[in-house]
Amino acid sequence: MHGGSRHEEWERKVTGQPLTGLVTGIAPTRAATRATLSEDLRADAMRNLDMVLLHGTTTLEAKSGYGLTVAEELRLLDVMHGLRHPIEIATTFLRAHVVPAEFADRRDDYVRLIIDMLPAVHADWFDVWCDPIAFTPSESRLLLSTATARFRLPGARRSDRWHRWHRCFDCRSSWDWPPGCIE
Repeated sequence: MHGGSRHEEWERKVTGQPLTGLVTGIAPTRAATRATLSEDLRADAMRNLDMVLLHGTTTLEAKSGYGLTVAEELRLLDVMHGLRHPIEIATTFLRAHVVPAEFADRRDDYVRLIIDMLPAVHADWFDVWCDPIAFTPSESRLLLSTATARFRLPGARRSDRWHRWHRCFDCRSSWDWPPGCIE
């Protein structure tokens, strides 16, 4: 769930075009999400749900992750839970998307903030992005283990989506999965 659009960025990536001149990544999406009213996020989500239903989708996953503050992440989850649609929606708490710039020198504080927030989270899943530009394997392990063991949130992990740096940063094989996790 997010404000704004990354369609142009995605199209350029999949067609091999340069991203020159295009503001990309999570920063512009985070800004657009924070600037979008809950009612507008809900309306956009309903339009998208109607569209994918026409194509035969019956179940989908809706993720937070573009708010990157406690209030914004909870707001996104509230919007998701308020959606009433024939499509079954599984909600995922993705606070562990990237480390915000304001925590760049305090990564441990941000990981602790996510853990401290878990009791307030009402979601079907917990997700962490394990990647050289996101969370390390040890951070991912701590977050997933805490979410699954203490808060009974099934865990999922996305690793190394765009890059193939597994020789130096291997999220897939560097540790055993906590029970209840999938990739």
